[in-house]
Amino acid sequence: MLNRDPASGRYQCHSLMRQYAEEALEQVSTTQQARDAHCEYFLDFMYQHRIDLGGKKTQTFDQFEADMENIRAAWSYAIDTKRYAAIQRAMSGLVGS
Repeated sequence: MLNRDPASGRYQCHSLMRQYAEEALEQVSTTQQARDAHCEYFLDFMYQHRIDLGGKKTQTFDQFEADMENIRAAWSYAIDTKRYAAIQRAMSGLVGS
């Protein structure tokens, strides 16, 4: 159900396994905590991997691309839950420091 990409070292989860995990998460009371933690992690990820205009752009873009689905989900959740300060901080990562 899990496959590891030898080139990137990242794991891919079969869509049925992902759906099962999501449904199981809905059954426990920590669903909100998990979504909050996911959102915070990926918005902080965007800030921490801010674009380095001195030469790490390709590496940063590759990291963003690899996690784009998670970044989009975190961004949407942040908007839905009005986490404007976290969104602003993540955006500052997009324009560099």
